[in-house]
Amino acid sequence: MRFFLSHSHSFTSPVLQANVCAYTSKTGHYDLKQAELTLPQKRQLLSQLEAQLIELEQEVIAIHSRGAPVQLDQQAVGRVSRIDAIQQQQMAQANETQMSQQLLRIKQILLDPDEYGFCHECGESIGIGRLTIHPTAELCIQCQGELENL
Repeated sequence: MRFFLSHSHSFTSPVLQANVCAYTSKTGHYDLKQAELTLPQKRQLLSQLEAQLIELEQEVIAIHSRGAPVQLDQQAVGRVSRIDAIQQQQMAQANETQMSQQLLRIKQILLDPDEYGFCHECGESIGIGRLTIHPTAELCIQCQGELENL
């Protein structure tokens, strides 16, 4: 069994495979809130977040270097027009901002790992299923659903 995470990350860890989510025959859906986060699962997720932190830091550096000011010299741009170059620069900056926010969230988790896995709204366990799919989740499924329905 293989589970896939955002940013093309996947894992086959037996620690995380155990009770990731439970199939509910009544609804025919998988319940991501069902299984509680165990200490070995928490350690595994935190270890993956540490690896993701290093990877994201490297990506931010690479994106930052590509976000240099657009050259006025058309020769330096090649076939790409100045407007296209500016648009690419803006997309790189937006991507860098998004990655920086993700980096900040991971750093917050790693600074206070005791709070990891608990909903910031209600204090209940987020559950291994949700954290497996979205390791930086701050809210349980119920609180996230209520927030999105506002």
